Amino acid sequence: MASSNAHWGRRIGITLALVVVGVATWVLPAVYDARYNPETKNGGAAAAAEVAPQDPSWHPIPTAEQDQTYLEQTRLTATHPGLAVDGKDGYLFLGDDFQANFAQAMGRRYYSRDEVQQTVDAVKSRNAWLEQQGIASEFFVVPAKWSGYADKMPAWTDGQVMPHVLDQLITADSSSFPDLRPPLIAGRATADTYSALNSHWTQFGAFVGFQAIIDRLENDHPDLGALPVPTLVGTTTEDTNNEFAGITGAPGPNNWTVPEFSSPVAPYTLIKSDGTQSTVPGDTLIDITQMPVETAGSTAGNDHRALILADSATTSLSPYLASAFGSTMMIRHWMDDPAQSPNLPALVASYQPDVVITLLSERNLNLITPDAGNWLAAVAYDSGKQPPVGSWAPDDAQSSLTVSQPDLSSPITVAFAQPPTSALAIRLGIRTDSAGTLAVNGTAESGGFSRSLRVAVGDNILYAQIPAGLAGPLTIERTAGQGAWTATAIDVVELP
Repeated sequence: MASSNAHWGRRIGITLALVVVGVATWVLPAVYDARYNPETKNGGAAAAAEVAPQDPSWHPIPTAEQDQTYLEQTRLTATHPGLAVDGKDGYLFLGDDFQANFAQAMGRRYYSRDEVQQTVDAVKSRNAWLEQQGIASEFFVVPAKWSGYADKMPAWTDGQVMPHVLDQLITADSSSFPDLRPPLIAGRATADTYSALNSHWTQFGAFVGFQAIIDRLENDHPDLGALPVPTLVGTTTEDTNNEFAGITGAPGPNNWTVPEFSSPVAPYTLIKSDGTQSTVPGDTLIDITQMPVETAGSTAGNDHRALILADSATTSLSPYLASAFGSTMMIRHWMDDPAQSPNLPALVASYQPDVVITLLSERNLNLITPDAGNWLAAVAYDSGKQPPVGSWAPDDAQSSLTVSQPDLSSPITVAFAQPPTSALAIRLGIRTDSAGTLAVNGTAESGGFSRSLRVAVGDNILYAQIPAGLAGPLTIERTAGQGAWTATAIDVVELP
């Protein structure tokens, strides 16, 4: 374990140093229209009004004196401005050059009302869509060190810490955002769940979090049955994973706690993206730089397929996840850089998971969870009237839609023999060799409309809603991206 931990620690240190269900389906179309449709949202003015003003009724506002103290302690007089903030007892915290980390720790970076609502809508409607496919899902925010070790924050922050983004999300919808902080804080009575010189949970902290994750899965999704959890008998401490050695030159030691189990975690099969397979020891860590990878294990006692949307917090969790499910696919979610995020509906179609688990490091809440409109449209599409009122595939002579060409290097038109009068939802299959965006444009009885969709590299399944009274054809055009983009399928349903 020590060698794999050290290897992981070096990778994370180098990376950070270099990089400064309960949704009622009949409501969703109205929710989308009210929140994300520019035609009904006063030209976007409502969103701007939510973000710009400082509203003490929404979130506390620091005083000018507190602002000056913050500036001095994190930038002007800091030992490592922007990179790290010195805490108590040798603890270091990442600075604001890393996803506004310390501003988030202080509650200075918080969500507007609109950002909270968009994030709740994205997660809740995504869970609802997965439920419609018969797939269990949970969205876990992996707490930052400052969430579990607030007592190690510097003395000058005392009395100045305001509600965090995660507090806002849990207040808005606790069912969509399970809170892992209480078990991680309670776990400190046994051993440290975070270390002084790393921003991630320790190997022991990850095990504590894993137990809470399994409890949530078993409680919310009883069809999964009992999932295996190793039996803890003790912990050891190693001097390893000093993340700050590569950031500030901190010499250590870094006390990294590792769990000891009554029996070793069983070996598992590691399947790389090129198809090569190897059997590895059960404590082998999987780093995000290795993903996407699949694992297979014969000792889990189930044949569940778990799609794990991961970031760096997943590394310490990876052996436990590999041992808990018959098969896993671990892939980086890139929520810290949404332009690189994979297309989840396409992943679901190819991997066919029984459960989707998202693990998002708390500091990555600096960016809101994207694609709320797409997920609301996906739920609406699956609730639409069948059969589709229009379908097209490149080689299907029976297509009921007329499509000008599949090549998206120039805009394509999609025409109905007789345009439906009701509101619609469209599902697009798009294959690309670059990431980017596309727009679905048209004219309805309410006027012109445009729906912007984020497109990932590879296969995509995308959704959008179309207002009632469509007049004329739809236009689908690439608005960002390059290389080969091809439409592979188009289906349109009427909404109730």
